[in-house]
Amino acid sequence: MKLPIALSSIALATSLITLITPPVTAQLTREALVKTNIQKLIATRECKGCDLTRADLQNLDLKGVDLKNAVLEDAQLQNTNLSTANLEAASLGGANLSQSDLSAANLTAADLCFTQLQGANLTQANLTNAQLIAANLQNAELTHTNFSYANLQNANLIAVNLEETILEGANLRGTQRNVI
Repeated sequence: MKLPIALSSIALATSLITLITPPVTAQLTREALVKTNIQKLIATRECKGCDLTRADLQNLDLKGVDLKNAVLEDAQLQNTNLSTANLEAASLGGANLSQSDLSAANLTAADLCFTQLQGANLTQANLTNAQLIAANLQNAELTHTNFSYANLQNANLIAVNLEETILEGANLRGTQRNVI
């Protein structure tokens, strides 16, 4: 009689451990999904709403791609050409876009909190209603950029060109500024 109870206890303990410990295959599956999404993006020039979390997209020519609603959190996008790209409502939190070309890109309602945008070209980009909390825009080119109603709280705006930049309704509280 004790044997079935012991087996039941072992089965219960195994089930609990399985619930508590995330499977390694889930991480591998996510990495495989991101890799597949990168291939799709390069082949079709669009990947709307896709998961590109922590993707390495450095030094690529992604001019004019459609990444509306895509998740690019913690992605590596240094020196990437994203000019005229559609990144509307994309999630780019923690991404590194240093030295990237985002000129004339649509970043309306995008999440760019804690992003690295040092030296990025955002000339004529649309960042209406974008979230740029604590974003680092040091030495970025912001001429003719639209930041209407954007949240730039605690952003680094040191050594940026704000010539004819639209800042209507933008939250600039706590920004570091030394505008040229």
